[in-house]
Order: sequence, then C-alpha cells, then structure tokens
Amino acid sequence: MLKPVILGLDAQPFPCKAAGIIVRSKEDKTLFVDRRKGTLGWACPAGHLETDYSDVFEKDFFEDPAHCAWRELREETAVVLPAYPTILKLHANIAYNTCGRPAGQDGHEWYVYYSEVDDDHVELKEPDKHRGIGWFKRQEIQALELEPVWRLILNHLQIISND
Repeated sequence: MLKPVILGLDAQPFPCKAAGIIVRSKEDKTLFVDRRKGTLGWACPAGHLETDYSDVFEKDFFEDPAHCAWRELREETAVVLPAYPTILKLHANIAYNTCGRPAGQDGHEWYVYYSEVDDDHVELKEPDKHRGIGWFKRQEIQALELEPVWRLILNHLQIISND
C-alpha cells in the first residue's frame, strides 16, 4: 500500500473532499479519535464534505469546509466550538488516501483547520466508528498509531516529525 503524499493545489483536484480539525487544549494537548472503520488509526476529527444534489444545475455543490470541520468535531467528540473555525492550516490534494465512499477515489482534497478550546471535556459520540478518544501531548502523538494521512498532515505542519 502506498503512503499518502501531498500534491500541489495545481494538480487535478480529487472529487472527494474532506475537512478535519486540529483541536488544542489549554494544557497544550491535541484531541484524537481512534478509528474503528475505514483506514484504522488515531486521527483528528474529520470527515467528508456533504454534497447537496437538490439543484440539478449545481450538483457539485459541497458543504463549506469550515462547517464540515465544525460539524465533524461535534458529531465525533461532543465538542462544540462557538463559531466555525477560521484558521486554515492546510488546503491540499492528498493522493493515496483512498476514499471509502462508493465512488472510491484514490485521494481527497483536504482542508485542515485549527482551533483551541478552554474546556477539554469530550465524549465518544460514535462508538460504532471509533474505539477511543483522548487528548495527547506532542511527544505522545509521535508514538500513536496514526492514520497514515494524519501522520502526513501532522508531519507537514511540523506537529510531529518522521523520526
């Protein structure tokens, strides 16, 4: 299996689009969920941008990426940000990040946001999709079995290293 790789935005965009969010606590810890389905491993809250097929003329209309990141965070962890995240840390096409949806593409156009929270209370909201949830310090993240695309993203953003 090939490892995910970041392509430039000038590359042909993938039709599958995903958004995720890196959430940090006051204690300088990052929030992760341990995926039970699809590509296994610890990952920041994330998911596909939903599409709206109600308008035949705009069948490729996608949910706003910031809304998607906000929604996925709430759905997966019960953390509700007071507003949509505004700090976009990464927007890139990532190849060899296979999509589990029926269209089954070999990559995604990713939007990764960043936010900080005061309250670190979380709940495992989707136990059918996730095995665990937790806050981790930087050195702990390095040792986690991360989902490959998140290892790539976090390394690219210099949150972890490939060492």
